[in-house]
Amino acid sequence: MQNWTQSRKQPRPLPDNHELLTKEWRESAESLGLHIGEQQMQHLLRGGSLYVDGSIIAPQGFEIVRKPDTRPDSRITQLWQHLSRNHGVSSTEIRHNPVASYLAQLGASAPEAAARLASTLQQDQNTMKTPVTVLSDMLRAIRDAEHAQRISETTERARRKADLLRGGLTSRNKKQTETGFTNPVNEQKTRRDI
Repeated sequence: MQNWTQSRKQPRPLPDNHELLTKEWRESAESLGLHIGEQQMQHLLRGGSLYVDGSIIAPQGFEIVRKPDTRPDSRITQLWQHLSRNHGVSSTEIRHNPVASYLAQLGASAPEAAARLASTLQQDQNTMKTPVTVLSDMLRAIRDAEHAQRISETTERARRKADLLRGGLTSRNKKQTETGFTNPVNEQKTRRDI
């Protein structure tokens, strides 16, 4: 069973040769593997077109042709269907509340950044902001969170290296005091001299 959608053009009167056109168009549609009902045929005869499975079905002379549906709204609908089917994205949720939807997605991947963003959004609720300003603030909060994370990781690595170096120097200092040498350069000279 095919899903038909009719275009919403203003209907025109039936042409004089509508019986001949009906016969020719039915044969042409059947060659495309389509069955056009009486209501759809009346719509085509009055100058309309049909939308079937992402294609436009329209008369062209004495035959019916199938063309890809390239209308912008159709392409957007197809994109939302793809996102919903393949990625579990809810177009309704995104269209009606984009900030909350983004916050939920961010929370799944970066909970700390999502918490900071939620806090920023709660602070900004009392002030009127445009969607662009809110988005800019969201991006700034994300950038700041990522920057803070990088600083924290770098500081932790530096602290570990310093601890390792301190541990290495401490054991070397103990060895040097036991042998009486305090400088590795002096230690090398002294060994050569011996």
